[in-house]
Amino acid sequence: MAETKIPLKVVIDRQKKKVVFAEASSDFADILFSFLTLPMGTIVRRIANHSDPSHQKKPIQYFICESLCFQNFNYNTYLNTCSTVKCPVCPKLMRKAIDFDANGEGVFVVKTSSFVISDDLHVIPNNPTSTLGMLESCGINDFAALEENTMKLGSNEILHLLDSSFVSKTPLSDIFLKSTSKILLAHSSEDFVNFLFSLLTVPLGKLISLLTKDHGSLSIENIHHSVSELNVGEYLKSQLLKDMILHPKLLPNYLCSNHIFPLEENPKPTKFLKRTSSTSGGLYEYSLTLDSTHAYRNLIDQSPYLRLKGGFVRGPTNFMVTDELVVTPFIFDVLLHVSPQTESAS
Repeated sequence: MAETKIPLKVVIDRQKKKVVFAEASSDFADILFSFLTLPMGTIVRRIANHSDPSHQKKPIQYFICESLCFQNFNYNTYLNTCSTVKCPVCPKLMRKAIDFDANGEGVFVVKTSSFVISDDLHVIPNNPTSTLGMLESCGINDFAALEENTMKLGSNEILHLLDSSFVSKTPLSDIFLKSTSKILLAHSSEDFVNFLFSLLTVPLGKLISLLTKDHGSLSIENIHHSVSELNVGEYLKSQLLKDMILHPKLLPNYLCSNHIFPLEENPKPTKFLKRTSSTSGGLYEYSLTLDSTHAYRNLIDQSPYLRLKGGFVRGPTNFMVTDELVVTPFIFDVLLHVSPQTESAS
């Protein structure tokens, strides 16, 4: 199946070899804002492995009974992520796959909205005033030096943009125009390692909201600030979705007991079965939705979930943590491989 690519109109200053701004639809704005909801572990994994197709994780697949069995007293239908278990009502396997309902209406942003995005990822509504303001802030006097191109962004370009937003002040230009005193290692208990591992479960938007004001700003923070400036109703669909981007909660069952940040955990979402008439005949088509207004039946999710108890590692155990945050079990023999010259220099 061919990958869907999102068009992005980019205005380039040929003389400075720099992206001045980009004009984007609500689809691209949704992608930028969704960065803030991703857990840090997901970001690290996707950036590290995006060039290797073998490491791409498939979306979770859900299954229901082929006979659409339901509880007699409330018509709830059973749901599972495993297709080899039997239906609780009949002897058939729960192997009828259903996908999330794709309504084509986007996620966070009103579908008809259009935006202007600066090179450092400030997102503002698209109107003549914002466009002229963007040109003025970039010191553009010679409009003849500007060039307009429409680019197509696939998953590789989007992951490159996510990567660049952490390290570059000009991530759009990086994509389209560019392709010591030191700690040797630290000896720590499982409590510190649990803290390090728990950072991977915290959504990016929550980490940004916890950052102090005295650090150097990152381009990814401009997306966060842009969302805080957009009006609900005019550009964003609801205050609930705005809060979901700016202050996202952890996934269910991922809150570590010894966390030190003000973190909250999302409850398990209520899922519903949606039924629509088939375009090819008289049969119905079924999909999974979180929108109760289109519910045909409630779904009882019986998928196996792991409840995090205490932390991620077994204790009591000691670990070594390097300056690059590589964590390994503490083994005294490993220290013998560290040269005295290196130790003294550190």
